[in-house]
Amino acid sequence: TDSLVTLAQPTITTITSDARDVSVAWEPVAGAQGYVAICSSSTTNEDFRFDLSSGETSCRFVNLTPGTSYKVKVVAKGDGIDTSDSKDTAYKTIKTKSLPTLTTPTITSLTSDKRTINVAWKTVPNATGYSVSIRSSNSTESDCIYVPVGNTSYTISNLTPGTSYTIGVVALGDENNANSKESTKKISTKSLATLATPTITSLTSDQRTIDVAWKTVPNATGYHVSYRPSNSTETAWIYVSASSGVTSHTIYNLTPGTSYTVAVVAEGDRETADSKESTKKISTKSLVALAQPTITSVTSDERAISVEWERVADAQGYVAICSSSTTNEDFRFDLASDETSYRFVNLTPNTSYKVKVVAKGNGIDSVDSKDAASKTVKTKQLATLATPTITQISSDKRSIEVAWKSVPNATGYYVSYRSSNLAEGDMINVSADETSYSFSNLTPGTSYTISVYAFGDWYNTASSKESTKKISTKSLVTLAQ
Repeated sequence: TDSLVTLAQPTITTITSDARDVSVAWEPVAGAQGYVAICSSSTTNEDFRFDLSSGETSCRFVNLTPGTSYKVKVVAKGDGIDTSDSKDTAYKTIKTKSLPTLTTPTITSLTSDKRTINVAWKTVPNATGYSVSIRSSNSTESDCIYVPVGNTSYTISNLTPGTSYTIGVVALGDENNANSKESTKKISTKSLATLATPTITSLTSDQRTIDVAWKTVPNATGYHVSYRPSNSTETAWIYVSASSGVTSHTIYNLTPGTSYTVAVVAEGDRETADSKESTKKISTKSLVALAQPTITSVTSDERAISVEWERVADAQGYVAICSSSTTNEDFRFDLASDETSYRFVNLTPNTSYKVKVVAKGNGIDSVDSKDAASKTVKTKQLATLATPTITQISSDKRSIEVAWKSVPNATGYYVSYRSSNLAEGDMINVSADETSYSFSNLTPGTSYTISVYAFGDWYNTASSKESTKKISTKSLVTLAQ
């Protein structure tokens, strides 16, 4: 089939503009069913398109942006049967006229007090209103206020005293006039009068409180009392109202024996600034350490130590301490305030112990006594059981029998044997009511050492020394050859 015929692109004959309009005219194209007039700008992203009839050969684009370049082109529309739309590659470029700029306002007056700034300027012809801006020296952002036409002054309120501000005024235009340039001036608000620094007249302390007093400061609305311990960077504040007439304060719940910095500041109002800080240092009193109890008696037996001491005034109780560096034992017992003696039990016999007593304070007015002073005492050695007396020892080829006298207070016996060619032998536990034992399965013709010792209860009595005797088993009879 035959391809559709592409219509020729219309030839633009005239193109004109003003501030907000562009008008375009073109030659008619034979066979065109109509036209599409196009006006676009890459700067503002505007894109206007209008469908026109075949009898129209001009178009006016309205509400455009002043001072902006636009591309204008026209497309001839085919019937889609025999003809297709023309190309849209050819275009004309035209720029809308810029709006006339309003005259920059002339600032005629700029005054300030502590919290307000008043600005005035000359009337600008054709202005539809004014924009007044303000920006403080410590900020990058401006606040803008709209002032209706007919007004040529404005008062800005709620400002910060003693601060530099930049004030700007812009005349606002309309669709026929652009806004003016900004007219700017700098001015500072007046500083507040500073209240007199309070004079601290008295500063006293006890263990947990500090009292501070100061002279009245004229026009003060109140006072801020602060305190900070020497070992901290944090400060606590207390507010004292001037309306109460009070010029003193007590600071509670402090740490005894600590240095504090105490400060007083007089508080102002909207017309006066706070005073400088008046500071002084003071230390709370330390808590009283109780006297260390005087030990009056310390005695010992094999496994116990008894200690007595004199009562200490205001003691809330006592801690009795018994320790040994030899055995690493450390016994501590909390006792009531009416107790002045204690007995340590289950200790190690024949061991040196240090005994001391600490008086306990209440933690409010007094602290525990020191525990430097101590008494050294040694527990007694356990009584050693008598060495068993071997009364009989006999042997045959493969056994040995041994007997001994009973040992008073023995809880049992250990009987052992060792051959002459061995460093160690077997040990047998024999009950306290037995005083003999027979070793069997021995080697004929061998010398043995037999030992017996009594063992105690390990709490009140120590084991005896060892009683030994030597004997040989009989040799085997050698048969005649």
